[in-house]
Amino acid sequence: MKKSNVCPKCNGQNIYTNAGLMSRGERCTVAVSSWTQLFVETYVCLDCGFFEEYVMQKELRNAEKIEKIKSTWKKVDFTDK
Repeated sequence: MKKSNVCPKCNGQNIYTNAGLMSRGERCTVAVSSWTQLFVETYVCLDCGFFEEYVMQKELRNAEKIEKIKSTWKKVDFTDK
């Protein structure tokens, strides 16, 4: 939805986001560890309720946070079936 402005589930265009608004509440972050969190932007389709979340670009440029993810999360192996 963020890139296409169209809901991938219902093809609706009644999409809203919290991007650019003040971050607040539980839904604005993803916990990486006990002390590290990433801020996210949420996009929701008001036609069907589907939503997507994306880590903010400024967070992806934070090398310390990226290394924390690499050291604590499991990398997805798309070749395993």
